Amino acid sequence: MRPVDWDGSFTRTWASRDANAVTDRLADEFEDELAQQQADRLSRKYRDEANARADARQRVELDRLLEQPAGDDARPSLFDRLENFGRVWDDEDRGSPDAGSGDSAGPR
Repeated sequence: MRPVDWDGSFTRTWASRDANAVTDRLADEFEDELAQQQADRLSRKYRDEANARADARQRVELDRLLEQPAGDDARPSLFDRLENFGRVWDDEDRGSPDAGSGDSAGPR
């Protein structure tokens, strides 16, 4: 059974239902927008806090590195360690006449 107005027409009843449906839909959209704005706000807040903590850690680490005595022993030891990374066979092959020929005439 459909609701009927006092005058026997259905228009006011259905128009009222349609208006309520539109109002409900608009309210839902507004609540969704409000929730999205709040989520964006919280996301920005947490991101800014995390960035601030990371910057603080970076400043502390930089200060710690700057406070260390600037010794010249760090670089030479690094270069001394890297000195042995060179390919030894490059130096040996430079003097041999077959080094650049690419022939594999040796035993297999």
